[in-house]
Order: sequence, then C-alpha cells, then structure tokens
Amino acid sequence: SGRLVELAQHIEQTRAPARLDIAEPQGVVQLYWEGEPRLKLIFQPPAPVEVAQRSRIAIIIDDLGPSLTTLRQFLDLGLPLTPSILPGSDRAGASAELLRKAGHEYLIHVPMEPRSYPQTNPGADALMLRHSEDDIRRWMQHYRDQVPGAVGMNNHMGSRFTEYAEPMQIVLDELKRQDLFFVDSVTISSSVAFAEARRM
Repeated sequence: SGRLVELAQHIEQTRAPARLDIAEPQGVVQLYWEGEPRLKLIFQPPAPVEVAQRSRIAIIIDDLGPSLTTLRQFLDLGLPLTPSILPGSDRAGASAELLRKAGHEYLIHVPMEPRSYPQTNPGADALMLRHSEDDIRRWMQHYRDQVPGAVGMNNHMGSRFTEYAEPMQIVLDELKRQDLFFVDSVTISSSVAFAEARRM
C-alpha cells in the first residue's frame, strides 16, 4: 500500500492526465486517464494487523562524538537508543570503541551540504555537490575509518545534497558495497534518498 500511495503522489506531481484511485480495504486499484477508467486491479485485501504487532519506534541520537560524557549519559539511560557519531569530531573513534564494548549498534552521522551553505557550514569534511564520484567514495571510506564498526549512516544537514539523485546514488552504492544501510534524516521534504534507494 505504501508503494501505491507513493506512485499516486508521483503521478499527481507530474500533472499528467492520469489518476490512481486506491481503495485498499475493498481490494481495488483503478487507473484513470483523462477521467476515463483504463485499468482496474482487484486483489485480496491484506488481513488487519494488530496494533501491538506494528507499533514500533527507532530512536537515533545524532551529533554524538564531541563528548564521551554525553555519550555515557545516554548509555546510562538503559534505553535501546542508536547513537550516530559525527566522523570529524574529536572523540569519534573513542565513542565508537565505547559503544562497541557496550554492545550498542551505532551509525555514522555523515555531514552533507545544506541549502543554506555557505551561511551554514556542515564542516570541512562534508559531502558537497561539487565533489566528484571518486571524492565522494574517498570521503565515505574516510568516515568509516573514523567511526569503525558502524552498521549504517544517516545524514547531518544535507538539505541540498539529498535533493540530487546522482550524488545520492554514489553514496547509496558505496554503502551497499560495504553492506551498510542509510537512514534519511529528511532534513528537507524533497529528499530523493528513499526513492533512489528503492529504485536501485
């Protein structure tokens, strides 16, 4: 159903004479062209899922790495949090080691170019649109070297970078090669990260 809703939104955004109507509870999807029905798909509606089975939340704590004290305070909460470590921070490596010893998964909080750059500076080691493919791949390896053992990455800032398919394809391809995942922080609603990940 999520993919159908996404498809319907994409069709609407193109301003094409097409329209997709989804009636999931009844098990019907209809495609209209210029107001005329062209395709009708009838399917078995999925069984209702109990709330207890689908209610989940994942909590990622960003911007960690400058202070081990702050990181220890989060660990002392005893909650299943996922810290995300800024690779250029003073204590990035030490933070990763502390989390590894504590048995915690953690992410790399990858700095990316924001729309407000240069007024807002994501840091000297940020991924920028001007970077070549080789540069992006080198930076990705550099982040992994600074935060070894991370299971994935999420973006720090990146409202401009995540809007562009080509650089995001490089980032996602590099992550896939390393068997890591990406969590889009959605610093802007026009991010293409999820759509590109699905397409790839």
